[in-house]
Amino acid sequence: METKDLSKWEFEIELKTMAVNCIGLKPDTAKKKASNIFKKYEAIIEYSVSNMEYYEKEYRKTKLMFDTLKSGVINYTRGKEEGRLLLKDIEQVEIREKDVLLITKTGREIIMGNDFNYLKELL
Repeated sequence: METKDLSKWEFEIELKTMAVNCIGLKPDTAKKKASNIFKKYEAIIEYSVSNMEYYEKEYRKTKLMFDTLKSGVINYTRGKEEGRLLLKDIEQVEIREKDVLLITKTGREIIMGNDFNYLKELL
């Protein structure tokens, strides 16, 4: 493998070049060329658990944000308490070390878990 750092852009260019160069080749030769390119860039395209966990969290966060924006309502559960809060009633969102503090327009303070830190981005 080469010593220089490989990037996904180089990988894309090389794949496109390979596709053009494989026109007129026998299928076995084209497969061999493709296999060589994938071996070269294996470090870039290999599965990473940490990346997958990151993207799952980002997906959940984004989905919560859009659901909240669509409905205008925040549903929450704290222990045995369940509640609904209108997004338009929130005056301020404060992200703290262990939780999120919501202050409503009426001055009510509601402490939420870290799952609700996406609200900062909505206001």
